[in-house]
Amino acid sequence: MKGWVKGMIIGAVACIGTGTVLCMGAWAMGGRFAYFRNRGYGLAKFEDEREALEEMARADREREEAAYEAEAVIEEEGAPDRSVGAGQDGALGTKAAVSGGQAKSGATVVRQLEIEVAGGLVEIVADPSTDQIVVTSSDEDYRCRQELDEDKLEIYVGLNTGMDFWDADSWIDGSLWKDWVEDLDEEKPAAQIRIPAGANFRQVDLAVKAGEISMSQVTAEKLDLEVKAGYLEVSGGAVQELDGECKAGELIYEGQVGREMEAECNAGSIQYRIEGSQEDFWYQVEAAAGSILIDGQEKGVLNRESVIENPGAAKKAKLECTTGAIDVSFQ
Repeated sequence: MKGWVKGMIIGAVACIGTGTVLCMGAWAMGGRFAYFRNRGYGLAKFEDEREALEEMARADREREEAAYEAEAVIEEEGAPDRSVGAGQDGALGTKAAVSGGQAKSGATVVRQLEIEVAGGLVEIVADPSTDQIVVTSSDEDYRCRQELDEDKLEIYVGLNTGMDFWDADSWIDGSLWKDWVEDLDEEKPAAQIRIPAGANFRQVDLAVKAGEISMSQVTAEKLDLEVKAGYLEVSGGAVQELDGECKAGELIYEGQVGREMEAECNAGSIQYRIEGSQEDFWYQVEAAAGSILIDGQEKGVLNRESVIENPGAAKKAKLECTTGAIDVSFQ
């Protein structure tokens, strides 16, 4: 072996050995990554991100306080009973918001609502006592963010990856992940979103990247549902267009569809429980290794593509299943 090669190998081994000794010595003297982070040594961007998160949290608190003040005014003045289909069978059976079917964020009427969940259980409930969309969370392991752009309100709920996430001590003693596991075991909601009962939206988008969404009522021109991993259930729906996609997990919709519905299942399952009858729709069906059931009957499996026509049907259904299952039933 040539002399210069031996020299390089010896130098590399010496550097590795020196680095190992220095690391062990620093750890033995109580060194922690959090020590340097808290002093801002070379980690200024983390401080900037934290300040940005705190600013968004302050804005969310101010919006929530405004919503509660609006509720207090409504309670003092007394909200009129403007029920939807009051005394009629088959209606939604809930009070309309005092705004007459509108949902607001502050003084802005919200016509498009987007909710994304990246962790935890989120409950979306109809509230007949207010015209405000209110997001509440008492779990410090999760964070909620709201952004209002003209008439579109975006709400994000995910795990809180703030200071504790970067603190090596919290990972070493297990306090961080133990709290998350305990919350999952107790099925403790990460957040609750209250929407005015009877509010009518132009479009509602619900997306689950990880976690769970449960929604008890929605009225919209178009409803988009997406599950990347997790669980999403909507009941009491009244929409013109329904579009659902499930990549892994479970997606359930129950309610009315006025014009068109689509379902795309890559893995997992999609269940549609639609008011009406099977003859209300004509169907475009495509299945690879998955299965498609329509009103209890197998309609697509093993690379079958077909169109099912019902004379006089005014509604359209497009069902595509790669793997997993799509089950459309009627009630």
